[in-house]
Amino acid sequence: MERYAEIIKALGERTRLRIIKLLMEANVPLCVCEIMDCLQETQTNVSKHLKVLKYAGVIKENKKGRWVMYSLSLHREKFMSLLFKAVESIPTADFRKEIKCLNQRLSLRKDGQPVIGMRRKKC
Repeated sequence: MERYAEIIKALGERTRLRIIKLLMEANVPLCVCEIMDCLQETQTNVSKHLKVLKYAGVIKENKKGRWVMYSLSLHREKFMSLLFKAVESIPTADFRKEIKCLNQRLSLRKDGQPVIGMRRKKC
């Protein structure tokens, strides 16, 4: 029961919900700098929220060279599947600004790898 409460608590915060929506929309793992840019949040704040989501088992991290990439955890259980469907059902219009920035940020990647910093105007 405690595990389910941790997961729901992790998803019950606005910034963490925005992170999950970004990861769903991206369909590729994202690094902290990409998430920071899209959410207009500091590295410290984004990292804090990623830690909560990781601890709850909602996301996973994978180190690729100097990059730590974050993606949704693959869950086969019905509980997580239903939670992810609930997040997916939130209208995309509520995340228009973040998704626009995400698409711009992903277009900056070189050979599928993130680049440091923005090389364009702010989203």
